[in-house]
Amino acid sequence: MTSSKKLGSIVPFNELFYKNCFYNSLFPIINSFGKIVDYFMINDIFIYKSDDANSILLNCEIKECKQIDQILMDIGVGWEKTFRCENLAGNIERAISNDRPVIVWIDPYYLSIRKDTYEKTHMAHTILVYGYDHDKQIYTIIEHRNRENLYYQEYEISYQELEDAYLGYLERFASEAYDTYYEFFGHTERQVQMIQDKTANTQTMVRNLLIQQENVKKGLEDLVSFVETFEIAIADEWFLQSYVNELLAGINQIITAKQVEKYRLDKLLVTDEQSKQSLDDILACWLYVRSVVAKYLFSSSFKPEAFETALEKLLQLPELEQNYFQSLTSFKVVNLMRSATIEAKIIELIQTYCGLDLPVEEVSLQCDLGLYGFNSLQAIKVIVAIEEEYNIEINPEELAVASLNTLEEIIQFIEQKIATA
Repeated sequence: MTSSKKLGSIVPFNELFYKNCFYNSLFPIINSFGKIVDYFMINDIFIYKSDDANSILLNCEIKECKQIDQILMDIGVGWEKTFRCENLAGNIERAISNDRPVIVWIDPYYLSIRKDTYEKTHMAHTILVYGYDHDKQIYTIIEHRNRENLYYQEYEISYQELEDAYLGYLERFASEAYDTYYEFFGHTERQVQMIQDKTANTQTMVRNLLIQQENVKKGLEDLVSFVETFEIAIADEWFLQSYVNELLAGINQIITAKQVEKYRLDKLLVTDEQSKQSLDDILACWLYVRSVVAKYLFSSSFKPEAFETALEKLLQLPELEQNYFQSLTSFKVVNLMRSATIEAKIIELIQTYCGLDLPVEEVSLQCDLGLYGFNSLQAIKVIVAIEEEYNIEINPEELAVASLNTLEEIIQFIEQKIATA
């Protein structure tokens, strides 16, 4: 084992803050192994959740459709974890020497780079460790400077500081139900073939939404209760003042969730303008409400007109959320997914049954497949395979008159048969 090593493939993930500090420590690792973080984002459904004792306190609950262990296995990343690491420095050095980055739960009260918490505030937090220098007794980590600025970057900290921060976490926050030390490595066992594909992402996302449909409905009921209680609160400043800190914290959490949804919608999914507009309107409502509540908290100046406008915007939210859910799960989106799935299946069948090397990245929907040696007899061979795949029956008379020279023509033909089956 060398006296120092730094994993050069690790770079900070700053596209957004996702869920909590653990995931922003994890995503650089996933990327460094050449894997895709999309599958974590489309796995989670964000649902409104009000406090059972007080409906003015609303936040976002995250429903995970798959556990993190399963997602890691699916994408081909392994991990080893433990509740308590007895030899922190020795284990980190060994792990990084074997190209295994490490995530550790710590208390940043003991980290001098964290000016907001150093010797001031205790909290549970994670850092990513991906380099060490035994002679200098220094680790290379990815971390952000404070809670108000979540921009992650590379830092160096001493062995002793990390040891103190780790032991501090164990003393104040550790629960035997959760591990505190994680090593990650790439593997291929049971790996599911995964590609960066918006259509496949959308298919998974819609399925997850439909699975969580009842929870989404309950969340909208909680949202309605929150709006009703908010109307009462702004008529009673004492009541509002009693809960303004918790109210703002919940709104911040909701906005973070909506920003994740927007990132997901813009970059990972196939969708339409209606879905995007609905989400933009939802986010704009919450941003306005936050500005009013935050200004009241920091100035102690209650302005009824501003809160009345905030209430008007909140009253729009249940319908906006309902429209957003319906547009995401609409037939139009599902139909688009089905077309892409059929396209992929047809290409696979042509390659399998006709022995043709069909370059997927070069073939457009309107391209004449005859240019690649695809003829009418091969089309029939593929149609027979499609009958078995989609449990449909195609009459010889239909084949005789059908034009099946392009992917688009074959897709439309199959979709019509599925629709009338």
